Amino acid sequence: MIIWSRPNLRSTSSVVLVALAVSDTLVILTNLWFELPLDYNVLKAYNGLSILDHFNVVFFHNYYVQLSFNVVRVIYKMAATSSLYLTVIITLERYICICHPFWFEEWCSYSRICKSVAATIVFSFAYHVTAFWEFGVIQQTYIHEGNPTTLHIPVLSEIATDSYYAIYTWIFILVDYLIPLTSIVVLNAITFIKLRRMNRNRREISDEPKPQVPEVLIRS
Repeated sequence: MIIWSRPNLRSTSSVVLVALAVSDTLVILTNLWFELPLDYNVLKAYNGLSILDHFNVVFFHNYYVQLSFNVVRVIYKMAATSSLYLTVIITLERYICICHPFWFEEWCSYSRICKSVAATIVFSFAYHVTAFWEFGVIQQTYIHEGNPTTLHIPVLSEIATDSYYAIYTWIFILVDYLIPLTSIVVLNAITFIKLRRMNRNRREISDEPKPQVPEVLIRS
């Protein structure tokens, strides 16, 4: 909000940084939400209390809460993938600025960066959209403290087969690990080497002896 409220702070980098801040915030909030029941159960078990208490039954095993856990888990994946590739865009922008400064205005124009950010968000959504149908919520009855208790629990859907997860795992390793991390490492390494060369050349130029003015010209 501070960046968009001040026109002097708006730039190609600020567009990516704002999108990255939103993605990282979604990663944190969604992770807190779908990890909440696990943390609650761990805390109850640590204190030696029954995990399946009234709050757990009424709140955590409510149909809509369980459904929200499934939805939030997918949003978490989308935001995490978006954060990875937005970081790649920042790294690529820095690489072009350092290694190809004369191409920076053309390749990293405001419109192109906005399109790249939008494409990253659309790709992250399309990449994980099938995960919305991986889980369903069913109703089961348990005997709790001598009384029948109805719980809503998540279950794998029909599309979540072994072959589906095998393909998804390899795609996940490639898209979420190999491509972005390799790009970041390679581009940062090239940028670092270029900066070292520039600094060395600058020091060599500054260390060159300056031509001395003849004494005759100084006296005249």
